[in-house]
Amino acid sequence: MAEQTACERLAQLKKARDDIAMGKQVSETRFGEDGVKFGRGDLAELNRLIQEAERECAIEKGKRPPRRFAVATGGHRRWP
Repeated sequence: MAEQTACERLAQLKKARDDIAMGKQVSETRFGEDGVKFGRGDLAELNRLIQEAERECAIEKGKRPPRRFAVATGGHRRWP
């Protein structure tokens, strides 16, 4: 059996997130022989895995991976 690509894994993870968002209590997805079940409480972990798969998929396609930047709020301190 051929190994699953990051882009295929990304599609499965997004489908699992959509299933949960549409009200399904538990969504199960398989990666090769491994199976993972996600429920409502696992959305943070599911979103983290999606971000990881998005980076890996972009690299597979020869693109730059998405980056996250912090927004500066000025940072000026007022001294009394």
